[in-house]
Amino acid sequence: MALHRDKEFYDLVAGGLRSIGYDGPDGFQMFIEDSFAKKYNFKKFAQMGFVLSENFDIDTRWVQAEARSNVHSLAAFVDIDSDGPTKGTEGLELNTGTMPIFKHEIKLNRKIIYEQLRIARELGGVTDEMMSKVVKLLFNSVDQLVGGNYNTMAYMRERIVSTGKLEINAVNNPFGVSFVADFGKSYRTKNSSTSEWYAKSGVGVVTQEANVTSGAISPLQVLKDVKHSAEQKDFAPKGHWEMSRTTWDDLTKLQYFRDMYVAYTRPDIKDAATIKAYGAMTSDDALRKFIEDRIGAPIVIIDTNFRVEKFDKAKGTNDSFIEGFEEGVLVYVPDGEIGEIQCAKPIAMATPSSRLAFLDGGRTMVRSTFNDKNMEQIIETEITGLLVPNKMRWMYYVKVKK
Repeated sequence: MALHRDKEFYDLVAGGLRSIGYDGPDGFQMFIEDSFAKKYNFKKFAQMGFVLSENFDIDTRWVQAEARSNVHSLAAFVDIDSDGPTKGTEGLELNTGTMPIFKHEIKLNRKIIYEQLRIARELGGVTDEMMSKVVKLLFNSVDQLVGGNYNTMAYMRERIVSTGKLEINAVNNPFGVSFVADFGKSYRTKNSSTSEWYAKSGVGVVTQEANVTSGAISPLQVLKDVKHSAEQKDFAPKGHWEMSRTTWDDLTKLQYFRDMYVAYTRPDIKDAATIKAYGAMTSDDALRKFIEDRIGAPIVIIDTNFRVEKFDKAKGTNDSFIEGFEEGVLVYVPDGEIGEIQCAKPIAMATPSSRLAFLDGGRTMVRSTFNDKNMEQIIETEITGLLVPNKMRWMYYVKVKK
């Protein structure tokens, strides 16, 4: 007897949801919320400085507005019959554009689904074990997609903070379109400087620059001066330094920092060989604490890599890993909020062969679709959104790698 797979194929996923208590028209939504709303939540990005914007509609336009200085200005001295001047309270709109759309999908394993259907036909029904396999397949598929969206937002954050812009291209988006959003070139030009501390070979060998070795450049003083200038000239709020894990690892290899640590903690050591040996034994954590104390600001090390899927005709899927935070750059960043996540409402229509669910207050759409032509169950997610900074005037970039 031929196996009629379209209705049964579709109902197998529905049956899996019913088997764990998610029945009815809201079953898919409830499953998505219960499984992923806490694990993946855009509100967590507030810890990284980007809060979720309350403005949320079908408008796909993003708007960047820089906050005014938080310094309270002096009142005006006037005669008794004159009014005081009106203070400026509005923000300064700098930039606007269209939000990018990012989405991806997974086709549930056709072989597993087909095998379960064949067994169901032979047994005259489905078993709990069969439903368990389907639910696990569904959960893992959605987890990969929603987790990938979360990583996409994290990647945006790291590129924006470390470069002042977001550039989507063939390197980080081989299957999609290009996109560029520049969040304040004038501020970035004003607040950027170059102080070359080291060079790095193609095989990763780090060499301290001669100007650092001779004392012509003092990296600790460079960072102190940037912070001082930001606070005294630009009235920047309290901040911290951010850098990639790769950059921090390279800095720990510089003899300058280890010599300075020894000079501060063990001024009794005078012999150059002993200074070098003692410095080499110093832990990276102790070195970090020493540097933080000297420059007067915490150091935050961004230790993440992101997987990018690529396809090679000869090799098939050929994934690569990229570091989000720009290598060789140190960025002084204000503490607390530095921007917001702006999103637009996804436009979607439910059909007899699809299920819809939403996360993040409706900003993330999860869709389950049955393709009866190819006998495939497809899970896809879609977001229209962008991380938009609003403190670019108080971000300072120091390029330290030659």
